[in-house]
Amino acid sequence: WVVGPFFAPFGDQPDIEPVDPLALDPSTPVVGEDGSPRAWRRAEHRLERGADPAADLIVDLNDLLDGPHEHAMAYALCDLVAPRDMEAELAIGSDDGPRVWLNGELIHDHHVSRGYRARQDRVAISLCAGRNRLVVRIGQELQGWAFSAHVVDAEDRPIPGIRAELGPGEA
Repeated sequence: WVVGPFFAPFGDQPDIEPVDPLALDPSTPVVGEDGSPRAWRRAEHRLERGADPAADLIVDLNDLLDGPHEHAMAYALCDLVAPRDMEAELAIGSDDGPRVWLNGELIHDHHVSRGYRARQDRVAISLCAGRNRLVVRIGQELQGWAFSAHVVDAEDRPIPGIRAELGPGEA
């Protein structure tokens, strides 16, 4: 699920969140800085040009959020369901910088202006058996705005048994 855009002057106080990322709930619209609600949208993926279909799925935020947008941020969330406690890596590609929470803990913060490339950032993660809430904030300065996230092993291979769900019982 994705919600946004929220106005955010790029470079000014990148630690300030326009909403509480740990209180996000896709069943409830999020009120923006202008007082109007932002509806949640189901993310549709498209393949990056020339990519192996199994290698990278990208979410184009300008398309999804009726852009183009400048100086903004959006939030994406899903539940990662793991068959057991395990160590893994989160491989993130983004245009522009991502901030990531897993199970309520900030695990990655990379405030950067850059173009999208698959798997630009790698973060070691610990998944608990069952549901693990993943929230990703994607900043936007100018032009393109996109992200992808993959749970992989140390050799960049998908981990069998892990699945992403948009909500309880919804795959």
